Amino acid sequence: MNHRYFSPPNNASSSSSTTTIGVADSLDNTAGGGSSYTVSKNKLFTADSEVFCIRFSSDSKSLAAGCSDGIVRVFNVNDGKLLYSLNTATKQQLPLPVTSLKFRPSLNPNSAQNVLLVSGSKGVVQHWHVTSGKLLNEIQEEENQAYVVDYRKDGAYFATAGKDSTVRLYDEETNVCVMKMRGGNGVTSAGHTNRIFSLKFHPNDDNIILTGGWDNTVQIWDKRMDYAARRIFGPHICGDAIDIDSNNSILTGSWRPDDQLQLWDFGSGNLIENIPIPHSGGPSTLNAYCAQFGDSSGSILAVGGSGTNEALIMTRSSGRIIGAIRELEKAVYCMAFSKNQHHIAVGCGTGSIYLLNRA
Repeated sequence: MNHRYFSPPNNASSSSSTTTIGVADSLDNTAGGGSSYTVSKNKLFTADSEVFCIRFSSDSKSLAAGCSDGIVRVFNVNDGKLLYSLNTATKQQLPLPVTSLKFRPSLNPNSAQNVLLVSGSKGVVQHWHVTSGKLLNEIQEEENQAYVVDYRKDGAYFATAGKDSTVRLYDEETNVCVMKMRGGNGVTSAGHTNRIFSLKFHPNDDNIILTGGWDNTVQIWDKRMDYAARRIFGPHICGDAIDIDSNNSILTGSWRPDDQLQLWDFGSGNLIENIPIPHSGGPSTLNAYCAQFGDSSGSILAVGGSGTNEALIMTRSSGRIIGAIRELEKAVYCMAFSKNQHHIAVGCGTGSIYLLNRA
C-alpha cells in the first residue's frame, strides 16, 4: 500500500502487513508524579492491515482502528477481541484507506450512542452506528480526498479537511455542509496551499479550528468568517500531529529530523519551546507522524513516527520518557489516549496495535 496519504511529498514508500511485536520498554516509574505507561503484550491487537488512525470510545471500553484496506476494526479493550468490522467501501468502490475517525461526543443520553465519524481517501465521509454495524449516512466530497475529521466538543458540528486545502464545517443533525473555509485575508494569513492532514476544534472556543499540513503552516480558522484568521509558520504536518490544551498551548509534531516537537502560544502564535526528543541510539531520528497531549492540562505528551519507528510518552515539565514502544519494523502512524487516562493505543505500519496501560 502506497503511503501517499501520510508521507511527505516525493517520499512515499510501500509496505506489507505483518504482526511483528517489536520491542517494548517499561520505563522510569518515578516520572510524571509516579505514573508510567507499560506495555501489556497480552493485549496486542492485530488489524491485519496498516493502521492509519485510532480512537477510543467515550467510555474507554472499545478501540476503533482505521486501516489501509478500508476496514474499521473495533476491539474490546479488556480482552483484545475483535468486536466489529465496518467496511467503508461501497459496492461500486475499491477499498481505499481509512484516513481518520472520531467517536461522536456522547453528551445527550437521548441521542444514538456509539456513533463513529469516518473519512476515507476517496472523499467519502461516513457515520456508522458501531454496535449495529449500520451505515447511517454518507457524504461524498467531490474532487477531494478527506484526510482528517473532528467533532466540536458538544458534537453539534464536525469538520473535514484534506487534499483540496479546504475546511468544511457540517451540521451534525442534518449532515449539511454549512461553511467552506479556504484562503486567508492576505495580511495575517493566506490559508493552506497544500494538503491538510491534521484538524482540531479549539477545546474552549467553539468558533476556532486549527489545521496543519504539507505547507509548513498551522492555520487558525474562525467560523464567523470563511477564511483563515491567522497562521503559525514552521510545522510540517503529515498526520494527526496538532493538539491544544486548556491553557492555549499548541503542540505540533513535524515529519523532519529536527525540531519535531514544538509548543506554540495560541494567542500570539509565538514559539514557546522546541521539545527535545530523547534519542534511542542508532543513525536515525524520529520523524513525527502523530503527536498529542495526554489530557487537557497538557502535562503529558505523546509522539510517534518513522525513522526510529517508535512511540514515546513524555512528561512536559522534564521531558522524561514514561512509556515507549521501540525498534518496530515500520512506522508508528497514530496514537490515542483513552478518555479515562488509563490507556494509550499505538497503531503501526505493521498492522499491529499496542496498548500501554498507566501504572
